[in-house]
Order: sequence, then C-alpha cells, then structure tokens
Amino acid sequence: MHQVDSAMQHIVFRVDAAGMIGSGHVMRCLTLAEELRRHRVACRFICREHVGNLIHLIESRGFPVVRLATVNHNTAEVHEPVLVHADWLGTHWSQDAAETIDSLAGTIPDWLVVDHYAIDARWETQLKSHCRRLMVIDDLADRRHQCDLLLDQNLVADLETRYDGLLPAGCARLLGPEYALLQPIYGDLHPRTPPRLGPVQRILVYFGGADHQNLTGRTIEAFLRIQQPSVRLDVVVNSQGAQGEVIRQQIQGHDNIHLYGNLPSLAPLMVSADLAVGAGGATSWERLCLRLPAIVVTLAANQTATAKELHRRSLINWLGDFSNVDVQSIAMAIDQHLKKCNDRIAEENTENAEVDGLGAGRVADKLLMGNSGVPAARRACVSDAKKVVQLLKCQITYAAQRQASRFFGHIEWVYQVLRSPDDYLYVVHAHGTVLHAVVYFKWVGDRFEVCCWQDPMTDDPQTKDRILTCAIRALRLEIAHGVTVAAAKWDVVTGLGESEIGNRKDSESRRLRIAICSDKTSWINEITAQLVAGWLAAGHVCSWEHDAAMLRSGDVCFYLSYGKIVKPAILEQFRNNVVVHASDLPRGRGWSPASWLILGGEDRIPVSLLEAEEKVDAGRIYDQVWIDLNRTDLVNDWRKKIAHATFILAKKFIDGYPDCLSHGRDQVGEPSYFPKRRPEDSELDLNEPLGKQINLLRIADNDAFPVFFKYGDEEFLLKVMRREARKGRS
Repeated sequence: MHQVDSAMQHIVFRVDAAGMIGSGHVMRCLTLAEELRRHRVACRFICREHVGNLIHLIESRGFPVVRLATVNHNTAEVHEPVLVHADWLGTHWSQDAAETIDSLAGTIPDWLVVDHYAIDARWETQLKSHCRRLMVIDDLADRRHQCDLLLDQNLVADLETRYDGLLPAGCARLLGPEYALLQPIYGDLHPRTPPRLGPVQRILVYFGGADHQNLTGRTIEAFLRIQQPSVRLDVVVNSQGAQGEVIRQQIQGHDNIHLYGNLPSLAPLMVSADLAVGAGGATSWERLCLRLPAIVVTLAANQTATAKELHRRSLINWLGDFSNVDVQSIAMAIDQHLKKCNDRIAEENTENAEVDGLGAGRVADKLLMGNSGVPAARRACVSDAKKVVQLLKCQITYAAQRQASRFFGHIEWVYQVLRSPDDYLYVVHAHGTVLHAVVYFKWVGDRFEVCCWQDPMTDDPQTKDRILTCAIRALRLEIAHGVTVAAAKWDVVTGLGESEIGNRKDSESRRLRIAICSDKTSWINEITAQLVAGWLAAGHVCSWEHDAAMLRSGDVCFYLSYGKIVKPAILEQFRNNVVVHASDLPRGRGWSPASWLILGGEDRIPVSLLEAEEKVDAGRIYDQVWIDLNRTDLVNDWRKKIAHATFILAKKFIDGYPDCLSHGRDQVGEPSYFPKRRPEDSELDLNEPLGKQINLLRIADNDAFPVFFKYGDEEFLLKVMRREARKGRS
C-alpha cells in the first residue's frame, strides 16, 4: 500500500493503455500528473494490465500504480445500455468500479481523474462518494457523465454545446485546444518556433505507437514515388511494433530517410521539420503548437470530427479516413505541398487553433483553484466571451437555461454588456489564466446592482468574499466619481431566482444605506473594498466616495483615513457618522496618531471607533481594540494591523446597529493633541546613532514621506524595506 502525506493534495488517475486503446490517454494523463507534481501534488495511477499497457512507463516517471488484473470478459446485464467502447474496460463497469474503490484503500483523493471511453455516469456515480471531486477527460461526447469538471481539448464544430444534456448542473467545462495536455517542451518551444517559409527540406512521419494499418509504410512508398532526394524524411516508429523490421528493409539504400524509435518527445524533430505526415489525435496539437503544417490521415472514428474542423479552418490538409487513403493520394498531397512551398507559404493561421503548449498548466490551475493565491480583477474583453459563457452555464440547471434562452448561454449577451457604457463586466483570476469568477455591475437607476458568478471549484464563502472585494476595488479605481452598489435581488442575466450574492434572511427593514469616505490613494482602501463586499453580501446598499462633498444621505457614514475636515451640513445627512482613530482618546487627538505613538516607542496601540463631530476626535466612543507591534514592524506591517482592527470594529458596529449605539461612552479626561506631521519631520540626524532613530525608519512612507538626510548642500532620500530571507541562509 502506498502512503500518502495527508498535508499534500492527492490526485488519482484511472486510465488504461492497450493495443486497441492506444497510448494517448496515458500520455496526456502523465503530462498532467507531472505538471501537478511541480505544484507539490501527490499523484498515483490505477491501470488494468491489458496487453500493451504502459504501467512500466508510468512507474519509470516516478508515479505509483495500482494494477488491476486482466479480465477476459465483459458481461452486460439485460436491458443495460452498452457503450460503444465498453470492451476497452476489459470487464463489466460495476466490477471495475468496485476494484477501483478497493484500490483507493480507504483514502479520499482531492480529485479522481478519469480518462476512459468505456466509463460513463454509472461508474462515476459509484465513485463520487470516494473522492472529493471527479474530473473526466473525454473526446467523444457520446455518453452521460457524473462529474465536477470535464476536459475536452479538441476543436470541433459544436464544441460549446456538444456536452449539453450530458453533464450535471454545476459541472465546469474546459473546452478547446488551449487546454491541450502537452509536454512542457512544447510550451517552451512555441514562442521560439516561427512559421515555415520557403522550400520543404525535412518531412516528419509519425502515425502513433501502434499504426496497425501501416500508414508509415504507405507514406514512405509515396515519398519514394515523387523522387525528392534533396528532401530528408524523418520516420518515427515503435521499435517493438510489427512493422519495424519491414520499414527498415523498405528504407535501405535511401540515405535521405532516417528512422527513429521510442523517442521521449517528438518536439525536436517537429521544430526541425517543414512538413508532417501523420494521424489525428493528440499529435495534432503538438504540431499546431509548433506551427508545423501537416497532412493528416485519421485512424479512428474519434479523430474524424477534429480533423474535419481543422481542415475547414485550413490548419491541416486532411486526406480522410485510412480506409479511403492509398499510396497515390499521399504522394499527390506531398507533391502538391512541395510545389506550393517554392513560394512563401502563409502558415501563420495556425495561431487560430490557440495552442501555445501551456494547457497542462491551465488544467492544473483549475484543479488547484481552492489553493489559489490572491485574485485579481480586470475588465472583460471580447476574447473572454467564450469563457464567460462557459462559466455562466455552470450556475443554473439545464431547465432554467432553456427558460432563460433569450440571454443565458449566448455570447450575444456578453457582447451586449461589453458595449454598454454604463455597465461593468469583470473577469477574476488568481494565479495562472483560469477564470475564477465573473462579476457584473449593472447600472439601475441611481446605483450599480452586482451579480457574481463563481466557478464551482471555488464555491467557499471566503473565496467569494475575496473575489467580490477585488472586483469592487477595480470598479472604484475606474470611476472618477463615487460608486453606489447593491446586491441584485434577481439574477440580472436570467431573471430567474435570487442572485447568488447575498443571503437575504434579514427583512428589508434591516437593509442599511452605508457610505464610506476615504482618500483616493489611502492605504486603507483595500480593507474598504472588503467591508463593502461583506455588507453587500448582508444585503446592505453601499456607497464609496473620495470626496465628502459628493456623499448622499444614508444611515451610517464611515470616514476612514480621510484627511479633510467634514462640514456639519454633510454630517447631518446621516444618522451616524463614524471615524476610526489610533489612540486612547481623549489622549492623542489630531493627526497621524499611530506614527507619533510608534515614534515615542509604544509597542501597543489602541484603535478606537467613535462618532464624528464638528470638534475633531471628540465624539462618543463605541468600541476599541488594542494591537501589539513587533519592534521590526515597518509602516506596511503596522498599517495592516490597524486596517484589520478597523475592519473588525466597522463590521461589528454594523452587525449590531443600531443597538450598539447604546453602548457608547463619552470621552473622559484631559485631551491631548498630535500635530500634523510635516515632510521635514522625516529628517535623520547624522550626529545621532542610527539605533536611536530606528522608530523614525519604522514610520517612513517610502512614497509619500520618505526618510532623508542632509549632507553638504544636498538632500538624500532613504528607502526602508525588509530584505526577504535568502536561500541557503538561516
């Protein structure tokens, strides 16, 4: 039994290889597993010991394999639907499911990845309770699935809709060759491999590991017929295959034909080649990634739809199925290509296939979305439209999609929103390029109504809060005037049901109109966006201004790191006006209290929430928390602590409003005042030891108020920052 570190992500692959199955399923799963291993994910495989399996190859790459014994029968039950490729499993699906469950040995993997044409929703339903999530890799769209994520890396005419009705509601989809699972070398070579121009000098021939139809031999014969001794032919075969010896004899005496076997990658030969002749399947994406023109003969029915679409887009020259392609037709295709290439050939359109070799990284990002970093929001572009529609399709049932067909699931809706001058559509990513969420701000009357559609892989409330926070921050940065936002009561796309944002258990009477006023460049704004996101989720209406004169009336207004005096007429627009001040009032009223306290050597700072009055910092105190400082805390460190305290105080105030007002207390004692800090207050004294001035360095704002010293007739600025720990040093 293989031990799995419980602290690591754990992913299991159920995949087979055999003579009839081929090697492609295992090879693409290996590529994904190796990418996941780079993210410190533990991967293992479950494979049946068919003739022609690749178990030894998987183990040689460092992945443990649980072997399922070979079975020679596959008995279907009466009246049971039989899949086209049912025989590929080697046993009845229920038996395979039971053996797979036994192979998991009681462990619950984070993902179970299934790549098998003989497995469908019946098998997947049996395994769903034995894994946290289940992913299916498919190419056929010929059976139902019960999974959380589906990957189809192919390019076919009906790619966006071919799985409709075959997947459960909420299943995410990764569709198209941008998710092609290619070895890392293809992503490395893609930006450095130009289109082929000029005469053909080298041709690559590869028809896969089996080539039962001996297309390789037919192609060699076709090449010899056109008599091009100046052109080099690179032929790749399975050295253990049945045709290996026949082909060796076929090329004897032809110095321009070179034979290769069992290469770790075709990439080096593809980069050197000017033309390829080969099968459809996964090799298509490798060729397109390296912009290699190709003459293609399909060897299996599952290759036909993709080959037909690539041919329609002029990305390949598809000759047809192997049963209809003879030596003469291959010779004619090669000869025509050679003649065409005497002039410049425009193969730049291979870019239309969107194959950059980074698909494995995108799929890995999707699987690891729950561990993603800080999300970032940007305005949606036309190029995002398909991904937006795919994500929206995960949000509601297929029945609801049909009812909402006027908009939902149609790219026209995305285009309509992009063209609207009043609406803002954001896409949210974390690390990598995988779409985490779509956030839509729709202008309705005098405010924005916001809807958020989150990827099912990141459906926890904490991630949703981060997503909405970064989208609100992005919106506020884009709009010169203030923004007022409310959670949409109804899904603005479908008009069906309540929006996912907001748990509106409270009645309308609990819905507050909350405003925040902060300086535009303040360090507090990140936490401000988080407050707005949380209050929207609670059903409140929130406004965020950078100029108090633009505030509109409401229930509560927070002035957070706002450096201007607010006039009484503005304060009168709200039932309560609240500020946060980092001092133990009434001591320490005035400007920059935290900086003055740290400069005075304090290692513990109070943060008070109080009512704003015309007299500065003199209002009733509603709440207070104390924060501890480290002696090495610099300005960004202690500001984060104050921001966190501010968040806690403001959230607690609104959660308890208006009852919290009765807990307020008047300030008692003689007040003291801090003056406004001036740029000259940040001057270092060269006559004093640096150790005595360390607190001046700790409050230095490198951008607004940098520390400086005078030497001679000039001033010199110092930037204070912490050096990150260097590798190899304790």
